[in-house]
Amino acid sequence: MATRSKRDTTDYLVVHSAATPADMNIGAADINRWHRQRGYFRIGYHFVIRRDGLVETGEDLDRWGAHVRGFNQNSVGICLAGGTGRDMRGKVDYGKPEFNYTKEQIDSLIELLDMLKGYYPDAAVVGHKDLDPRGKPFCPGFDPADVYANRGINRTNITPGVALAAPWLLQQEH
Repeated sequence: MATRSKRDTTDYLVVHSAATPADMNIGAADINRWHRQRGYFRIGYHFVIRRDGLVETGEDLDRWGAHVRGFNQNSVGICLAGGTGRDMRGKVDYGKPEFNYTKEQIDSLIELLDMLKGYYPDAAVVGHKDLDPRGKPFCPGFDPADVYANRGINRTNITPGVALAAPWLLQQEH
């Protein structure tokens, strides 16, 4: 199996959405299959966080990923299942960004970022949208740096234009 080059520096911890609706509990094996179908050697993310908060490994942590053009050589990619809604007919609507992550996913993301900051203390926590605003203006649909700094999510963390579809978060605010 072909391997990617080793990463010399880690400047970014990049958070992504899988662009899947809330009812798709996908994991690293699913994304690995999708990426192979698109011509990649294997999964481009280093970690995938499933709907229940389970963190799965993807690409080797010391290798380049394939998750954000122009920054794969100096970043770690973390992907959360979710981030997209469905249209009125029930089809996945990639043009409808949606904050539909679970509390377990956000908690696991914070724990994973704690671990990674232990390895890479100077790495900036960013969203895909921060490094590729033209190509991915909503990914992952919230501000990962703010979520990490504040140890949780609230409406002010959510990217403008992203629908709020997380019942646990709506209930938390009342």
